[in-house]
Amino acid sequence: MQQKIRCPFCLEKFSLEIYPEDGDNQDLTYDCEICCHPIDIGAHWNEDLQKFTLDIRRSTGFSE
Repeated sequence: MQQKIRCPFCLEKFSLEIYPEDGDNQDLTYDCEICCHPIDIGAHWNEDLQKFTLDIRRSTGFSE
């Protein structure tokens, strides 16, 4: 399922794929396609909306 997100580091938008077959609640770390910083993503299936809701935040594994 294609999702558009905004990077919490560079604020640019890009798309990523969330796979429903991987479960209703998923925790992912994804590198921004623009600035390459790691992003923590919590994907949770919303039954009412029939789509994933996303919690997007800076990964704690990154230090500048």
